Amino acid sequence: MKVVVSSTFDDKYFFFIPIITWKWNQMGVDVLCFLPSAEIGDNPRYKRLCLLDDIIQENKLRIFVHPFKCREDKEATYSQCARLYAAAANWGCSAYKPLSDDEHIFTSDIDMYGNAIPWYDEKFTIWGHDLVPEGQFPMCYARGTVKEWKYLMNIGTKTAQECLDELIGPIDCENIRGNYWSLDQEVLWNNTKDYARLIGRARPGTQFAANRIDRDDIAWKNYLPMFTDAHLWRDGYTEENFNKILELMSYHNPNENFQWLIDFRNEYLKLL
Repeated sequence: MKVVVSSTFDDKYFFFIPIITWKWNQMGVDVLCFLPSAEIGDNPRYKRLCLLDDIIQENKLRIFVHPFKCREDKEATYSQCARLYAAAANWGCSAYKPLSDDEHIFTSDIDMYGNAIPWYDEKFTIWGHDLVPEGQFPMCYARGTVKEWKYLMNIGTKTAQECLDELIGPIDCENIRGNYWSLDQEVLWNNTKDYARLIGRARPGTQFAANRIDRDDIAWKNYLPMFTDAHLWRDGYTEENFNKILELMSYHNPNENFQWLIDFRNEYLKLL
């Protein structure tokens, strides 16, 4: 079983990669992460990648990063939509075998701290379909086998890069990030609405997920005993938000030494 996430080099999101990876790993789930490509050298992106790699190696985090290429103004859209095509990506390396057709993969967000694995089902499943507007399905969470993803996303023999180029490449407009912010959720809905099993999560009369810690909720600690997932506070590296994240992580892991994460934050602050 694998969870698929994605990010750009925006500090608002990139900082969360080792945090959510650690949590998924604790539940026995490996992480597959899409990121824009970065040139080797003395540049901010490569420095962040090097810091991330150090944390991964030192803590034996089970994550594999897959780069994609596109124009800089399209990176957010490419990143969001890349998760749709994880079944087409080449995740092979010395530590990973290529994904088999019966491997289960599910999508999540880079700032979503999971505390429960979306339950197993024999059929492609959208968990929380009622959390987004009509005509969309949430990317957090969609779950199915590699074979199902390939079929539903019309992947065929294409690579993930080719799928993204085909979907987003022709788009040329100002503020593509804003104008196409929900493209991934719309594609997911269009391609799976007639097939997927739908499971609701919304609190009655709202589009807020039951048992989810929302970052704007001042009473978030009330959910600690039973939370399913948590939308992490942004920016995660600020003192106030980082302390909340540490408290959240420590709740179910009171004996865990998070000095590695404190060190990561300290080093990350130097890159800002």
